[in-house]
Amino acid sequence: MDKIILGCIKLSDEVRRTRIVLPSLLHLIVYSMMCKWCNCPCVKAGKQKDGTQKYQCKSCTKYQQRAYRYLAYDPAVHDQFRRFEDMGVGVNKAAKFLQISVNTFQKWVLKAENLKPNLCFPKGCTYDIDEVQTYIGKRENKYWITYGWHVDLHAPIGLNVGGRSSRDLKGVVDEVLSNQPKKINTDRYLAYPGLIPQKLHSRGKRKANCIENKHKSLRKDIAYLIRETMCFAKSRRMLEARIRWYFWAKMEPDFFLK
Repeated sequence: MDKIILGCIKLSDEVRRTRIVLPSLLHLIVYSMMCKWCNCPCVKAGKQKDGTQKYQCKSCTKYQQRAYRYLAYDPAVHDQFRRFEDMGVGVNKAAKFLQISVNTFQKWVLKAENLKPNLCFPKGCTYDIDEVQTYIGKRENKYWITYGWHVDLHAPIGLNVGGRSSRDLKGVVDEVLSNQPKKINTDRYLAYPGLIPQKLHSRGKRKANCIENKHKSLRKDIAYLIRETMCFAKSRRMLEARIRWYFWAKMEPDFFLK
């Protein structure tokens, strides 16, 4: 009875046929569906062009259908999409599992380009900076994924997908320096001493162990980065969006619906 609200209802054929009058039911209306988002009653709100009945939630005012012919509009599919963040599955397999088109899945992933959180960490912390090598299109076309890693909070900071020159690394280093770190760990790559002040810089083969461990998770959780993979990235834009989705989607889970 929790889905029954005061109102009015048409008598059923059986009631009309037997001429039974039920005064207690004349002021009741049974809502035909509950909201898929907030589980509140919905009312009819017109029809689609193909004649499908639309409903509107009385609480959150969202429009919806009882069932969707194209599953990309189904909230249940949206929930499943969020879980692909770190499953290590390629675009084609994920789209096939969700029963939506590959183009739709790619459009959703590309919306992660706008995930650029302005993070402010406490002062005086330790960071690692390192690169992950990959390729786009073919193995000869090498790219590096450079990012920083907060050692204590286990959180990423900064991201650059491109070359390995000082100009490419500068954006990530500057973002780390803006948080006034106590120490920055890197490997012995020659570009870092010209970007990081000597009093903050700690260089060495095993100095950036925390971010090296994160590299393993990246290669395991993102299909583009799995070694000897067949589902490599075809474009730099898609690769960067996929990594942003992996790093910062939890801060804005519904980014792909905007």
